[in-house]
Amino acid sequence: MQEKTIAEYAEIDVCRAYSALTGKKKYRKYSRDEVLEEHREELEEELNIITNYVKNYIVNSTEKKSKLNNLTIKISGRLKRALANVRTRTKIIKFNPAIFSLDLSEIVNTVLHELAHIQLNKGDDEQEFINFCRESGIDLAYRTEKSIATSYETYCNNCQKVIAIRYKRSKAVKSIQNEEKTYFCKKCKSTNLEIRIESPELS
Repeated sequence: MQEKTIAEYAEIDVCRAYSALTGKKKYRKYSRDEVLEEHREELEEELNIITNYVKNYIVNSTEKKSKLNNLTIKISGRLKRALANVRTRTKIIKFNPAIFSLDLSEIVNTVLHELAHIQLNKGDDEQEFINFCRESGIDLAYRTEKSIATSYETYCNNCQKVIAIRYKRSKAVKSIQNEEKTYFCKKCKSTNLEIRIESPELS
């Protein structure tokens, strides 16, 4: 039987201990808007708890003195693409609110990725970081909000294809939905446009 990776052990551990750690009966998903409008403080605390719970998995596997003390965890509505962002010097980790539309195990893996940056003091493209993540079962590539967020596709009925994709209900999206005819297809100049909404399934 193949030995589990550090990330797998951490993911299993958090999933099993989730209720005891957070006081909630079970993990539930939230949309980006729900996080920002209703649950920001509560979920920042949850990320703090998870981060502090799993950080020793990173420390113990690097065999280096811990750099994972005095961490600052924030949810940032400014993050649009990356699920998380870390400043290794200040030890500030910012999470995209869209991360809560993922499974709990994926959140844990993202947390481990950011902790590894701080502990190793290495960037995504540095070989030591790459090797550590591969050996530990930590995802190297960032999941982006594009893969999990609601998208607003501008469809040209004349060209019969999508000509633009936006990830928020912008002024242009609203204008096209209201049939104001102020926006047009750059290729055919038609104003016969419509908005097609693609939303991720949240359970």
